[in-house]
Amino acid sequence: MKARRVDGAPRPDEVYAEIRAHIERWNQAPTVTELTDALDCGRSTIQRAIATLVAEKRLSRYSKAPRALKVLK
Repeated sequence: MKARRVDGAPRPDEVYAEIRAHIERWNQAPTVTELTDALDCGRSTIQRAIATLVAEKRLSRYSKAPRALKVLK
């Protein structure tokens, strides 16, 4: 599947920045759908980026709830 964005799929750093910005703006973590809309990409791209960020210990996912992300760094 081809990325919808001209510059390709967002990197985990871009997803991390968008998560931080959303939390700062709305005082709650974004849903995967909100991230796909903001970054113009697919759900699996966001889910892979979140998994990478959790593995790097930059994010914590404390349940499978929609807004269960916590920024660690």
